[in-house]
Amino acid sequence: MTSKSDSEKSPLGAAAGQSGILAETLAHSAHSVLLLDTTGQILFRNSVATKLLGTGGLESMPLFREPVQRQILQTKHWNCVELHAPPERLGHLRQVAVVVEVGSLAPSTQESSGATNLCLLVIIPPQAEQQSSLADREEFLATAAHDLKNPLSAIFGYADTLVTSVPGKEISDRTRSMVAKMRSIAARSIDLVRNYQQLAELAQLKPSSPNARTDLNKVIKNVVEETFREDEDSLTVVFVPISPPVLLRLEKLPLERVIANLFGNALRYSPPGGTITISVTKSLSDSLWPIEIHLNNTGTPIPAEEIPKLFTRRYRGSTSTGTSGTGLGLFIVDGIISRIGGKVSVQSTKEGGTTFTIHLPTSCVIENSVVEPVPS
Repeated sequence: MTSKSDSEKSPLGAAAGQSGILAETLAHSAHSVLLLDTTGQILFRNSVATKLLGTGGLESMPLFREPVQRQILQTKHWNCVELHAPPERLGHLRQVAVVVEVGSLAPSTQESSGATNLCLLVIIPPQAEQQSSLADREEFLATAAHDLKNPLSAIFGYADTLVTSVPGKEISDRTRSMVAKMRSIAARSIDLVRNYQQLAELAQLKPSSPNARTDLNKVIKNVVEETFREDEDSLTVVFVPISPPVLLRLEKLPLERVIANLFGNALRYSPPGGTITISVTKSLSDSLWPIEIHLNNTGTPIPAEEIPKLFTRRYRGSTSTGTSGTGLGLFIVDGIISRIGGKVSVQSTKEGGTTFTIHLPTSCVIENSVVEPVPS
């Protein structure tokens, strides 16, 4: 696929019925505008598109990698196509293009280009404009989340105190059951609040914090103790800390969110009587990601075809039917870990259950750190 020079922009006028007004409007639009024939040849691009996409052909543009390019060229009537966003855009609104069939080219243009009698008009709104509505909504949610966190934490604290009181003395068994449900609802609400706060801060997350010294074992232990009660659906939770303990150059709150989201999912999808195992180990094979956090739970396995979609924003798999959730938890996990240079892997089988593994990069690990061990 090739690109025509600036002097060969007349096909825009032909596709628009020789309308110089339309050509002038598109040429000076604040949006990136491309006109393609159905072979992918670029017949016109305005200056905004040149600045965003470069001067090469369609195949050389990172935003239009396969299968995006194929989706554009196969458009019938119109389509809204999600572009190939690079990793540094993680946490922002997906960048999209509107593709419209705009009719036939003039006969002379068809002969010179070898194209069919249809053109595709591709319009890419400015990224800031694409982000504005979602950014406004998420800013509102983050503000609301901040305001809700304190009263929800108070409800959780009072409920937790009542649930752990001496049976038969302070409250009856029936009241204890009701308070336990209230505690559970408050815990889920707090988790939702924290996710929205983290979502709003995801793009500003630093890959590492030179002055941070976060004890990985303690973070995991604190999340488990805050979230889980031993009589909760008769589940068994096992934590195997790494020894000697490891300190990380990471802020505690994002790391807590990663563990809380994975552990919350394990609690939600483990059957009564099931087991959740969290372990921290040194990698036996990968020096780039030397520390691994494994979280395994028993229960219904995740279908293999759904695993690649798990970290997509708002995605909820077939096993989530009948459970609460927003589809943001794993998106946030992947966002945080990707931002710090790590990676997340998933294995799920009927025999071994589901295991999420967080691979932490060398840049986050403080070598030869000595801290007080945390019991399992």
